[in-house]
Amino acid sequence: MSQYSSFSRSYDDSDVSMSRPSSSTSSRVDDILSSSSMPGSHRPSEERPRYQLSRQDSFDLPLPSTDLRRYVNRISTGMALNEIYLGRLHEFAEVASELSDPVAAKVAIYQQATQFQTQQLILRDESDTKALQKVLEEVQEILGSKLELTSNQKDEARAVAHRLLIQPDRTDFDIIEELMKELRVNKAKHGFESVFASSTRALACKSELGREASYVRNQLRSSIRDSVVGNKEGKTKACGLTKATERIVKKFVPVNETSQPLPAHMVRMAILRRFVRDHPGSVNVKAVPGTEGSFEYVKTKKGRSSDGDDFWSMVTAFLLEKDAEWGTDLKSAAWSRYIMECIETERRLFPDDPLLEMPVTSSSDNPVSTTAMSVPATMQPAGLLREAIFQDPPSYTGVQSVVAPTGTHQRGTYHAGYSTYNTIGTHDDARVHSLPGRRSPTPAELESTLTHGSTAYMHSVRGYPGDPHDGGYMGGSSHEHEAAEMGRGGSGTGLRSHRRGDFANTR
Repeated sequence: MSQYSSFSRSYDDSDVSMSRPSSSTSSRVDDILSSSSMPGSHRPSEERPRYQLSRQDSFDLPLPSTDLRRYVNRISTGMALNEIYLGRLHEFAEVASELSDPVAAKVAIYQQATQFQTQQLILRDESDTKALQKVLEEVQEILGSKLELTSNQKDEARAVAHRLLIQPDRTDFDIIEELMKELRVNKAKHGFESVFASSTRALACKSELGREASYVRNQLRSSIRDSVVGNKEGKTKACGLTKATERIVKKFVPVNETSQPLPAHMVRMAILRRFVRDHPGSVNVKAVPGTEGSFEYVKTKKGRSSDGDDFWSMVTAFLLEKDAEWGTDLKSAAWSRYIMECIETERRLFPDDPLLEMPVTSSSDNPVSTTAMSVPATMQPAGLLREAIFQDPPSYTGVQSVVAPTGTHQRGTYHAGYSTYNTIGTHDDARVHSLPGRRSPTPAELESTLTHGSTAYMHSVRGYPGDPHDGGYMGGSSHEHEAAEMGRGGSGTGLRSHRRGDFANTR
């Protein structure tokens, strides 16, 4: 049998007559022409016996062959099978040619061709998927090295940078590492999940965040400069410490947090504003000779500043130097003196700034923090500064009444905590409490009741600006002399008293 070209059929016993034994041609002719073979001459009783053929398998009997190769080629072309699947389909057709029915063979070949086509498409898709995956990896690598933050991500990064830079105890203004840490730890909150999904993108993000941090630092530097000098265009005018602090804190503290100018913010702003005045070149301005607090802009140098010469590097170096010299506690004597000098300058340059009367000088023996510790802090600017600069006052318990001599406070009652006087008496001598550098009170002023906190009526004690009447502590140095420091007119009890006619020399 040739290659899938012969077909076999099975025949039923009733389809053909019984085979005869082999005989010669003449005998076969005789049989055909005999009378018994003629119509009507056959007698049933004389019917010849039949021989039963055994049933044979359908593949044993060859039939006329049908060539399926052209059919296979046509199906393969229609389904776009490649050479591999075309060869496999021919092999399948060789087996299918053994089927008894040519139509069934063709159906089987078509079904197999369909399966081959499906397999071919799956493999092709897998290959395409691998190629696409490789392309995506290459694209991801390119994007990772050239990451660009979205507008929302930039807003989040700047908000965090604002909050970090405005911290009043900060000395290092290179915040990139802190910014990265905050965004990584709270990446879901700030929308940075995809950024920190791979190390490549995180590295690219660091470069991008560095630019955002630099932008925010420039914002803060410009805001501080404009509050001292005013901006170059003249739209923003120089202002006092209180307004400058409120403006900057409102801009840099996130809206969901308090924007109240806390004491520490005011102190830090006073220090930074003085730094600008002392180092005008750091913000590209120069002082106008002969006029305190007046500046003019100078031509800006092109290019980046060298390391250590930029504004924030200079501020960091200054703060670290002072911390090493004076300590990090701003309520220490040295820091308090420096800060009070800043406040004195602010009050002189901006007299309309609502900074209430408060001590502005001190001596090395008697630090400011001790002098003014009796002044209660309020929500006014001066009260906020007192809270940030001065040491906390000691706690006193009980109530003590003292009957003072003539010319002093009449029955000053000292309560626990911050002390006040129930009655403040007047003095009857025009020379009382004459302070160095201040005028003596006029007779008209002497007739009025001494007011709380008025520095014009403060006692002068060892270089103190004066012992304020409001809140002098009984038993504290603000209203008592040690025996070694008592001068003429001092009472032996340590409580201040005066002899009539000799007030000016009282210590």
